[in-house]
Amino acid sequence: MKKYLIFVLACLMAAPSFAQKVPKVPKIKGQARIIQQQVRTLGQANALTQIPLSTLVLNNVRKVQGKVILSTPVPNIPQSSLIAERLMAQTLPPTEPFRLPLLLIDPSYEQRLAVAKQYKTTLEKFQQFKKEINPVLYYQMKPSERRVLPAVEKARWADKILAMHNQLRALNILVAPHDQPLVQANLYVQYAMETIEPNFVGLLDSGLREKRTDRKFNQKEFMMEPPKDGRLASLKNYLPYSLRLRQAANKMPAGIKMAVLNDRASALEAIQDKHKTGFCPKWEITAYHDTEALLNDIKYGRAQYDIILTDLMVPGGGGYYLTASLRHQGFGGVILAATAFQPEERLSIGLFNKGFDGMLSLPENFELNKEWPLEMMEHFNNYFYYRDLNGWKR
Repeated sequence: MKKYLIFVLACLMAAPSFAQKVPKVPKIKGQARIIQQQVRTLGQANALTQIPLSTLVLNNVRKVQGKVILSTPVPNIPQSSLIAERLMAQTLPPTEPFRLPLLLIDPSYEQRLAVAKQYKTTLEKFQQFKKEINPVLYYQMKPSERRVLPAVEKARWADKILAMHNQLRALNILVAPHDQPLVQANLYVQYAMETIEPNFVGLLDSGLREKRTDRKFNQKEFMMEPPKDGRLASLKNYLPYSLRLRQAANKMPAGIKMAVLNDRASALEAIQDKHKTGFCPKWEITAYHDTEALLNDIKYGRAQYDIILTDLMVPGGGGYYLTASLRHQGFGGVILAATAFQPEERLSIGLFNKGFDGMLSLPENFELNKEWPLEMMEHFNNYFYYRDLNGWKR
């Protein structure tokens, strides 16, 4: 019995004590919050740099027996640096011609070929421009390598950036804004100007919207609605139609040249026919059924117009393409949209920002209503009233 007790005691002395406690890992205050912040920060970085999230996380943690333990503080990754490095390093190949998304409404085959050629040439020039300016932008991005650029060098780079921007701007009115190679090129040029000469950044607009400095948006004015709806205005409705038509025609300024763009032959025929019998009798009106034909007449100096009345959905480009192209060329005349869309403020603001000066909401077959000449001339007179009242440039 004594030998058995000695044997049990020896075994207990050799084994670890049952009362021995495993040391606890000290808790990190706010550890859950820090981990969430780290994942969120690294997730944003991954979206910009395409670096696998798992790689970034594992570089900043310690693994013990298969468990991940936070061992280093959250890395401070400047997002601006990540964006810049990606812009400088990544090169997206141009979109194939047959996949190129165009902004033009019902473009012709010749237009598609011309846009595809312009797209290819412009992006090739962009790649050459990028190759040339990349080293300058790279060193300006590094705090230890950054230097103050001399005025002459800064002016030289600013000129090249503006020249590249103008070529991309001409492309932005033809190709849809979600085309990724074009998106990348626009962002790169914007970053280049921010780095070289921040004071010139305001000169870089996309070409899709005009910066209106001539007037402020007002829904009533943009829709060319009557300025007053008093008793006198209501009494005019009781006058004979022929008298009201002559009164509206006499109020209109003389010597205006107007181009009308619409793909419906019946609408153009009605406008030309009524022009002979009282519709805008003091004006000269030219009808077009193709967007490119009107653009070419203006571009090559074959015609000059004070007012353009255009439908939005027209073959060969449409009203949006027409307006963007004309404003890009410096056209300073009045452009009015004639459309069957309802006069919603959101649509009006979009048209206003794209360079339109007013909108006529017309029924699909407006020419079937015998009073359309009077209604249209009254809207024109309202436009001139607001123009003179507010001192608009056009």
